[in-house]
Amino acid sequence: MAKKNKSTFLKRLFGGILSRKKTDSQPEPPKKRPQSFHVEWKLASEKWTTVLLTKQVEQGLVVERSGYKVNKTNEKLFRLDGDSFSVVVATGNSLYTNKDGKVTGIIFIDEGDLNRAIQSDFSSIEGFLQRIDLPRAELDFQLHQERVPDWRIILEWETFWKEQLLLQISANSMALLILALGEDLKTFFESVATERQLLLVRDEYFFLNSGKTTETNYPHGKNKNIFGFGKVLREFSEKINLIKTRREIENET
Repeated sequence: MAKKNKSTFLKRLFGGILSRKKTDSQPEPPKKRPQSFHVEWKLASEKWTTVLLTKQVEQGLVVERSGYKVNKTNEKLFRLDGDSFSVVVATGNSLYTNKDGKVTGIIFIDEGDLNRAIQSDFSSIEGFLQRIDLPRAELDFQLHQERVPDWRIILEWETFWKEQLLLQISANSMALLILALGEDLKTFFESVATERQLLLVRDEYFFLNSGKTTETNYPHGKNKNIFGFGKVLREFSEKINLIKTRREIENET
């Protein structure tokens, strides 16, 4: 009986040692690391289009499922149709010139701002837009061959004020802004950002590309996932106005 117990003990002892050696000898899979800023951005851009169905078509049917379908009129205007409902869905301010040369669309403003704007005369949509305060990140309008001043006003600022603007924007927000607004903003960011800012935004793209799209999985705090770009655009407009005001005050002194 003692011999049997001893034999069992030895088997367990040597079996454990051999098992540990086998485990120790197996190489761990290499840890995935971020690639360059450009590569991670490109991968994120592809994912952006894949996840956001409304970005996959310029006009027409976006998606049709059992119970409803969504059609796209333009970048900010959609129609949601079902058996018992038909709703126009506006995701932001939208103005465009139709075939007759007339400006049409939809804009959202505070009722008080509307009342202030109609206290005086104007004969063009540009005259109306000058009297209201729309988020600059949404002012991507081409009216009568003339572009309404939008977020691109920052491209004309001095380097100091460009840097001040970047300091106001988190890495997570900048990553989403570049995806939403395109290569013009990417070029601006790369030309102004510090090496650390570039790395932080690269990391945001890396985590996004790794499939970690929940708000708790980002590396730099409580951040927005890919569906939060609308809020980021509004915040961007506020930061532009903040720095724009500071710049104007500084230039007046």
